[in-house]
Amino acid sequence: GSAWAAAAFAARVLASGFAVAGPAVLGVPSAFRLDAPTTHDVLATTRVAAVAHLLVVLVAHALSSGRASSRSPPYAREHAGLVVATARAVSALTMGTAAWFVAVACFGVSATGKLRETAHLAALLASLTLVPGAVRHGAPLDDAAAKKWGVLVTAARGVDDEPSSSSSSKAKKKTAVQTPFPRRLCEFEPADLLWVLGGWGASLGAWCGAMVIPLDWDRPWQKWPIPCVAGAVAGFGVGGVAAVACVFFFAFSAPTPRISARKKTQ
Repeated sequence: GSAWAAAAFAARVLASGFAVAGPAVLGVPSAFRLDAPTTHDVLATTRVAAVAHLLVVLVAHALSSGRASSRSPPYAREHAGLVVATARAVSALTMGTAAWFVAVACFGVSATGKLRETAHLAALLASLTLVPGAVRHGAPLDDAAAKKWGVLVTAARGVDDEPSSSSSSKAKKKTAVQTPFPRRLCEFEPADLLWVLGGWGASLGAWCGAMVIPLDWDRPWQKWPIPCVAGAVAGFGVGGVAAVACVFFFAFSAPTPRISARKKTQ
């Protein structure tokens, strides 16, 4: 059971990693022709990686459509259909690209001089950080979805689930049990682990990659946005490995039920 689920999740992480890193390693067709030569141009590989990751997320969502059951955490029991999930993914990629473009421009990148390069980086970051969450939980446009995103992305506790100071200890315990949101990584669904850890890894990786751009090494790979794209891909990979490690650890370290001594004597 849990071992097979962990192995299936590892396969999904491998598929996501190949979709993101494969275009840069293997190259992509330079034109829409069967005999077109491959290219390793950063803009071409970046846009292919963004779309390929979106498709992997949708395929994984469709394959897991029959596994949403009572064993899933309360926050993850709603499962959108493929049409709704596709609309969510496209919307998240579109609006997320605009949001990431503004965020990157706020760090000092010329919004007009490097328009195409910045837009491609923003599309990749939107695909890695926003599309998985939008497909699973919808866009954070209403209070319920925004709260769910906030709790998952920060692994924090929902503010509304906190009992009042005047509540008794029994009421506090009851509220803590009934809260629908996870408070620890072991309570996360595996897909949400990949989204959160991979998204944070991609964001931090892109930020760290930008540090080598102003150095006077005069290397071809220092050209914008190559270091940020490479950092985002590497950070996403590290986050994916961390997610797999967490899933396997939680699967094989779960406490096994024990028979009490009183039952044994009976």
